[in-house]
Formats: sequence, C-alpha cells, structure tokens
Amino acid sequence: MAFLEAVPNFSTANEKVLAAIVEAAGQEVKVLSAEVSSGAGRAVITLAGAPDAMLTALFDMAKVAKNQIDMCKYAGVHPAIGALDVCPLVPLKGLTMAEAVKWSHILGERLGSELKVPVFLYENSAQKPERRQLENIRRGGYAHLKEKLARPEWQPDYGPATFLPSYGATVLGARLPLIAFNVNLATKEVKIAKEIARRIRSSGDGKRPGRLKYVKAIGWYIADFDKVQVSMNITDFTKTSILEAFLSVKEEAQKLGSEVTGSELIGLAPQAALPAEWIPLLGLNELKPFDKQKKIIENVLNFD
Repeated sequence: MAFLEAVPNFSTANEKVLAAIVEAAGQEVKVLSAEVSSGAGRAVITLAGAPDAMLTALFDMAKVAKNQIDMCKYAGVHPAIGALDVCPLVPLKGLTMAEAVKWSHILGERLGSELKVPVFLYENSAQKPERRQLENIRRGGYAHLKEKLARPEWQPDYGPATFLPSYGATVLGARLPLIAFNVNLATKEVKIAKEIARRIRSSGDGKRPGRLKYVKAIGWYIADFDKVQVSMNITDFTKTSILEAFLSVKEEAQKLGSEVTGSELIGLAPQAALPAEWIPLLGLNELKPFDKQKKIIENVLNFD
C-alpha cells in the first residue's frame, strides 16, 4: 500500500476551529499530530494515509477552514497568506515524488474549481521556477495578496485570480520531509534572534549567504512560552542536520552575548533526522515534555 503524508498549516490558534478541522479529516487517514500556537497564530496538523483518502480529507479540512477562519482578523507572527496557508505533500512508503506531484495537481484543481480559492503550486509541483520557493509566493504577505493576484505573472495555478478577504490563498505542493525546528534563547530581545537568523539561513542577509545551506530562518517572540526563538525550516536534513542547526544558533547567540536554553520540534520528524542520543543535547523537553513515541514518524505510523 502506498502512503502519502500531508502537513497542512492553518492560520488559526482557535482550539475549537482546530478540532473541527481535525474532525473533518475523517476516519480513512491517520492524524499523527495536531499542534496549535497562539503566538504564531498557526495550527499544524500531520496526517498519513492512502493518497485518494488523503485528498478527500484535505479537501474537507480546507472547506472547514474556508468557513471558520477569517484572514481579515489574522494577528499571528507566522508569515501567512491564507486560511489553509500551506499544504505540503510528502511521499512515504510505496510512493514516488512524481506520484506525489500528480496528487498535488488533483487536489489543487479541486480546491480551485469547487471551493473557488486561489491555489499556488510550490516545491516539486511548481510550474514556474520562481514559485518553487515558498517565501517567493508569500513575499509581501496577506496585506499585498490582492495586488499580487492582479499581476499577470502571479495568476494562481488553480482557482480564480480573485482576492477573497476572509480566505486569502493556499500554497500546495509535493516536497521532501521538512524539519520545523525552533531554538529558544535566553533573551527577550527579538532583534538578537533576527540577527542570528540572518547569519545562519542560506539566504543570509540578502547580500551574502548565511552559514547553513538548506535552512530558512526568522526570529520572533512567542507569547505562549514567553520565549524569543530562532524559527527554522530545515529543507534537507541529510545535508544540514538538526544538531548542526542547533549548534550554529548556539554559537551565534554566544557571539551576541546570549545563550540557548532549549529547542522545540514542530510536527514530526523521521527517525533518521533525530537520533535518540540527540534529544537531551537539544533540550527538547524545555517547553513541554518530548515524547519520541509521538514525535518520530516511524514510531507513530504503522506501515503494515
């Protein structure tokens, strides 16, 4: 049996809305995790199942998001342009990347034609090179989405080029496993986290690259934990590991007169990305108990 993983990110911190979205996933796919951050203004859900069942689940979840999330009221610190903001599809056992791309087109077409929402394809599903990177599509944010949709070069891949104030737009695509990983700092100065992010991320400060390839990073303050964090997406953990990213943030923090206090894994990670011996080194228990039985995908998902 082929398995497809999806990690839809919704622009809400409302627990009732999150519960309704999770319920809409139905019984044919397995919900591996559902996490919400009021400071980030974001809910991240990880699911796995057969591709056809997954697409049905994601469509039904997007329908709930359209009905219950109002982007006009969005106040989270996480970059976002839509109610279902981004929806990556990750091929698991028995599924190729090409097949995952095919499924992303099927879902994109359905979201666009039936829900009438703008859909942009990214990563391996992108049909234009400038749309491969998520940050290029989200640049300008929700505030500038209306004018972006009016430009010929930013017509959506599916759905109408119409600005829907309450919904925004969705970014959808097939990609490799991504590690969403935040490192906590012993400071309340967000500018330190932002400076560290500039120093380590692959894009650097825009003039010269940073020290780590395959890392995207920003600095922010999360009120949930009263913590300043360097928030990272590691796009290829086989080339830049979680431990390397953590130690790089630690080193840069020390240069700026601060310290690292721990870290946080958002969603799940493959076992190869997070060996058991790294868990105490990374301080993953600082904000809440870290349970590898619930945070390592192989421990959660039964492929039999």
